[in-house]
Amino acid sequence: MNILEEVFYQDGSLRDIYVCGTTSEDWQKLLAFLQTAKYQVMYRLDDVETSLPDDFDQIQKHMGNLGQLMSVHVDGVVLNCHFFWVEDIEFDISPNEVDTENKAVSVFEFMTQVGRVLQKEVVLTPENMQEHVHARYNLKTDKIELVST
Repeated sequence: MNILEEVFYQDGSLRDIYVCGTTSEDWQKLLAFLQTAKYQVMYRLDDVETSLPDDFDQIQKHMGNLGQLMSVHVDGVVLNCHFFWVEDIEFDISPNEVDTENKAVSVFEFMTQVGRVLQKEVVLTPENMQEHVHARYNLKTDKIELVST
């Protein structure tokens, strides 16, 4: 399987990373992980860059606000989280930024780390298509599985 052609193909749409069935506690764990992880994290509220809150309650107050954005920089790839709702953690990625296999591996490593921290499956899909999985972090095997399309 050619990862770049089959997962990060360029068709004008984004790719989404989902962790489904999440709770406020999961979001809190994610924030704690990102505070100490090697990634550069930027947080914006109402188009003003500010520090990432330590407490998810501060983010939850603004959940659904289109002006709230967290960007995680993973090896030259920006993963954007818009905080749509508590029940799903969602990051979007421009496949244009995933232009090498090393960058794809870095995205998969991020998915693996998030899955381990939250003890949940993490999937990568075409934009807004949760049911059409290209890759998944399988918690039971502790590995990324590529799904043939």
